[in-house]
Amino acid sequence: MAAPATSATPPKKIVAPTVSQINAEFVTQLANKYWAPHAKKKLSFDSKVIEDVYAKEIVKSKFAIRKIMLLEFSQYLENYLWMNYSPEVSSKAYLMSICCMVNEKFRENVPAWETFKKKSEHFPFFFKCILEASLVEDDDEFSLHEQTVLLLFLDHCFNSLVC
Repeated sequence: MAAPATSATPPKKIVAPTVSQINAEFVTQLANKYWAPHAKKKLSFDSKVIEDVYAKEIVKSKFAIRKIMLLEFSQYLENYLWMNYSPEVSSKAYLMSICCMVNEKFRENVPAWETFKKKSEHFPFFFKCILEASLVEDDDEFSLHEQTVLLLFLDHCFNSLVC
């Protein structure tokens, strides 16, 4: 017996944002001020920028791939997060932002660890902070989504080890 004919709706296509849409994004405007490689006059490092980007772009969007992809496209990790990272400016938002960017690199299948070769002396402290954050027992400190980001980051770390 043949299956009844159904009108299957085609899957929704993901429409890539236009250049004007990208340029209108808050992230793009920040990148042009602080870290875009083509920017002629960049403002000096401000850790509040990281706090704002994490709160307004990542958390508020519920870790939307589109927002994180835009940050990755703007070279946020390479040109702002890691190049300005030090134990003195390390914060939850800073750590989570780095993890989100590394996870996005893995999702896009692009090299993730090259950035850390610059200022590699800070990586042990950063990694220790990630391990400690992963072990926090207070559910109020890290949301389930943040815990997932941390776990995925650690998974990428350990899967990247060369035997």
